[in-house]
Amino acid sequence: MSTVPKRKLIVKPINLGGYSRAIVVPAWWLRLNSNPSQLELDLTLDYLVVRPAKGKTDESGEHNGK
Repeated sequence: MSTVPKRKLIVKPINLGGYSRAIVVPAWWLRLNSNPSQLELDLTLDYLVVRPAKGKTDESGEHNGK
């Protein structure tokens, strides 16, 4: 059994044009996951999973506004 709590967030995609939408990842989630510089997405027609990319964290502890 996993000791990591699951949280459910309801978000509205941001319209970036006719064919693009964006979602915002909460800053607290990034901080809890060592501020990853890259995220890994698993995408199908019925779900989206976002997780930190393995070995891609910001070790400096600084907040990048990029």
